[in-house]
Amino acid sequence: NIGTDREALGTAVHGKGSGYTIHTVFGFGTPIITPIEEMPEETRMLFEYNPELAKKMLADAGYPDGFDMELVIRGAGGVSEYENHGSVLASQWAKIGVNVNLKVLEAVAHAAIRGTSHDYDDGFMFDTSHAPPEMPRMMSDGEYPADFDDPHYDELVTRAMKIAAPAERDALLKEAALYFVNEASWLPTPASTSFLGWWPWLKNYYGELEAGYTDTTPMHATLWIDQGLKKQMGY
Repeated sequence: NIGTDREALGTAVHGKGSGYTIHTVFGFGTPIITPIEEMPEETRMLFEYNPELAKKMLADAGYPDGFDMELVIRGAGGVSEYENHGSVLASQWAKIGVNVNLKVLEAVAHAAIRGTSHDYDDGFMFDTSHAPPEMPRMMSDGEYPADFDDPHYDELVTRAMKIAAPAERDALLKEAALYFVNEASWLPTPASTSFLGWWPWLKNYYGELEAGYTDTTPMHATLWIDQGLKKQMGY
């Protein structure tokens, strides 16, 4: 994490002025998030590019000359940003002694590792953003390929999911989310920003992309078209 220049990565992948966002694995718009600027120093430093410190930490961990690793990514036909991310990360990490071999898989093989086998050696890149309902999937033997095997995280999330009161539950999930970020098993890369617009005659719609996992039916059930306004505007 500390050997990754996220600002340079975001600019290289998404473009200068694109509005990319530095984030912490967990998606926006939820009370479980601790903003980077409000994190304890030991966690906040993960998002501050410091290659000299990264090299020192590698040496202290027994890797004074760095190490070789394989990073599994998805190739063309999937998300093109994968290969862009991978090449920039490889270039940045080479400066701290980490030599990356990019293993490019076609979409089906990549999806098989992500969804079921979790069969990779060193690093695996995939796209996701997390809200509270997905946190159990990040537990030991969870669905996500990171296989974050940590009893303390498991215990916090298990307790939280048994609490009905939102404020009490979210406080525990916020603690678990901060702990997850601090343990640095994942390295979140800058996320692109999407903009959404709709015609004024589309009523009772407020920009929701989904209401559940890829579920758009609640929005379709309640929005309506103001035919009079549409005609008045010349359509």
